[in-house]
Amino acid sequence: MENFKTKNGVSVRAYSGDAITLLAFDLTEHLTKNLAGFSIGFKYKEGDQWIEKYIYNRLTFHDEFRKNSGIKQYDRNSTLYSPIQKFNWVHVPNTDISSRKAVFGDYIYTITPRYIEDGKLVSLNSDLSVEIDIPVKPYQEKSTTLAFTRGFVSSVAYATRFSRKNNCSPEK
Repeated sequence: MENFKTKNGVSVRAYSGDAITLLAFDLTEHLTKNLAGFSIGFKYKEGDQWIEKYIYNRLTFHDEFRKNSGIKQYDRNSTLYSPIQKFNWVHVPNTDISSRKAVFGDYIYTITPRYIEDGKLVSLNSDLSVEIDIPVKPYQEKSTTLAFTRGFVSSVAYATRFSRKNNCSPEK
C-alpha cells in the first residue's frame, strides 16, 4: 500500500512494508534554500489514547548550535530539533528508543521541512507540514508471514537496544 500527499510545495509519499514505513519527501525548488532537513512526527492509537512522538535521529547538531537555537540536551536526538538530512526515511516502530516495543496499527506521520537562518534552527512552520496516514503491520498473505531481520540485527539500533549481552550471540 502507498499514500501520497502534497501541500504548499511539500510532497510526501508513504509506502507500507513488513512492519515498517518508507517515507519519501520532495520540495519545490524555492523551498530548498537554507534547508536543514525534515522533522518527522508520528502518532498512533493505544486504546483510546493517541501517542505522539518524533522519530529519533542519531545525528545531532553540535553543542554551540543547539545552545544558540535553545535546544535542550535531552531533546537533541528528536527530529524536532535534529532534522533528518535525507529525502527519505524508513521508520521501524519497534526501534523506538523509549518504549522498545512495536505498536502496529494506523500511523499518521507529519513531515515538516526545517530551515536554518542566522545560525539558528527556525521554528516549525505548520503551513509546510504534510500529514499522511498508512497502516503499519507485519506483512501477511493467507498463511504466509514474511520477516526480515538482517538489517536490524547488524545495526547500531540493535546494539543500543540489546547491548552485546543477549541470547542471540553465537557461542564462542
